[in-house]
Amino acid sequence: HPDLQLGLKVASCMGSCMKYSSFDILSHDLGVNLRDLLDQVAKKGYMVRVDETKIRFAHDKIQQAAYEMMPLQQRLENHMRFGLAICSSSLNCSVENDELFFVAIHQINRGGSDVLADSKQKVMVAALNLKAGKRSMELSDFSTAFCLFDHGISFLENGQCWKTQYTLSLDLFDAAVETACALNDAAAVRRLSELVLAHVKCNDDKLNCLYAVVKSLRLAFKFQDSKRVAFTMLEQLGERLPRPTEDIGLAANIQEMKRILTSMSDASILNMKETTQKKRDILLLNLYHDLNFLFHFVDPKRIADVSLRMAQITLSNGLCCMSPLAYANLAIILVTMGDIALGYRLGTLSLRLLDKFNAQRYTSAVIALVGTLVSWVAEPMQSIADSHLLGYQYGQRNGDVVSGALNYQFYLLINFFSGQSLPVARVKSREFVHELLQRKQQFLLNGSSPLH
Repeated sequence: HPDLQLGLKVASCMGSCMKYSSFDILSHDLGVNLRDLLDQVAKKGYMVRVDETKIRFAHDKIQQAAYEMMPLQQRLENHMRFGLAICSSSLNCSVENDELFFVAIHQINRGGSDVLADSKQKVMVAALNLKAGKRSMELSDFSTAFCLFDHGISFLENGQCWKTQYTLSLDLFDAAVETACALNDAAAVRRLSELVLAHVKCNDDKLNCLYAVVKSLRLAFKFQDSKRVAFTMLEQLGERLPRPTEDIGLAANIQEMKRILTSMSDASILNMKETTQKKRDILLLNLYHDLNFLFHFVDPKRIADVSLRMAQITLSNGLCCMSPLAYANLAIILVTMGDIALGYRLGTLSLRLLDKFNAQRYTSAVIALVGTLVSWVAEPMQSIADSHLLGYQYGQRNGDVVSGALNYQFYLLINFFSGQSLPVARVKSREFVHELLQRKQQFLLNGSSPLH
C-alpha cells in the first residue's frame, strides 16, 4: 500500500528506533497521520511499539530495505526536509525540545550541504551546527561536538566564507580547534589552525586558535614549540615574558603579594568584584596556567613569576572562573618558599572559589594542584586521595582529560604508599596505564613509571 510504504520510508530515514513526537511534527509537514500509518505497519510485523512514546523496526534488514526503496538523492532530500521541519519545532531550552533539536541537526547533516541551493539556508544550518556543538560541549560530549562543528564548516562556502560570513566562520573554526585539542587530535588542530591563521583579519582573532595550538604541542611532547607559540601570544597581549627566579625584582614582587594577601580577609578575597574584561582575562590566565605546566618540563625557574602574574591579574582586574587556578598556582609557590600557613590558606580559598563560580570545567585542575602540592601540609593522606578521585571524576565529566589523569595517578600513588593491597593496586595501575595509551597521553607515562 503506498501510504504504508511512505510510513516505512519516513521511518527508515529517522533511524532504527524513534519517538512518536518526531513523527507528529513530520505528519503536519507531510499532510498525513504518520502515527496511524506506523501503527498499521507494526500490525503487519515490520515495526514494534517499544512503549507509548517510541517505535522501532523489527529488524535492521527491514529498515535497510525500506531505506533502499528510495534513490540516493531522495534520501538526502528527505533527511534535509525532515531535519528542517523538526528543527523549527525544537528551538527552545526544554529537555524534550533539546533532544528534538539534536535529532533535527542529525537529519540535516545527513542531507548534506549539496541538497541546499540557497546560500542563506546554508548559513543558517552552519549556525545551527555551531549551537548544537556548543551544547554538546556543555554536556562534555566532545566527539559529537567536533563532528557538529565540522559539519557546520562544510555548509559554509569554500574559499568565500571568510569574506561573506567572517564571524560565523571564526566561531566555527575556533570551536573546532578547541574541541580537536580536547580530543588530542593533533592532525585536526594543525589542519584547522592553519586555515584560521591564514584568514583572520587581526592578531586578536588569532589568540583562541593559538592557545589551542599551545596545548596541542604540549600534549605532543613538542615543549619548545609550545613555549615559542605561548611567548608569541604573551607579546601580542602586551605581557612581559616570565622572569627566572634569580631576577632581582621577582623576590620583592612576591613579598609585596604576600603582604597584600595577608592583609585581606577570606571574605574580602572570596567576594572581590568580577573582572570587566572577562574574555581577555580568562584567555590570559588559561595561557599562564598551561605555561606553568609546560615549565615543569622545560624551564622550572619561570614558574614562580607565572604564578605571581596570575594572582596579580586577578587582584588587579577582579575575579573570573579562572581565578581559582590563579590562587592555586600561587599557593604552591608560597608553600615551596616555606610560607606554609598562607599557602595552605590560599589553596583552600581556591577550592571555595570553584563553588562561587560554578567552575566545574576547572575543578579537576585545581584539585590536582592543591591536593598534590598544598593540602599535604595539613590534611591526612587518605582525605587527599579521596579528593584526587573526585578530581578525576570531574575531569572525565568536563573534558579535562589531562587533569583527570593526573588526579587518578596521584590517587593510585597515595593509596599504594598508604598500604593498599598490592594485587588491587596492580590491577588499577595497569588499567590506568592502558587508558593513558588509549588517550595518547604518553607524556604522563613517565610520571606513572612507579605504577608499571
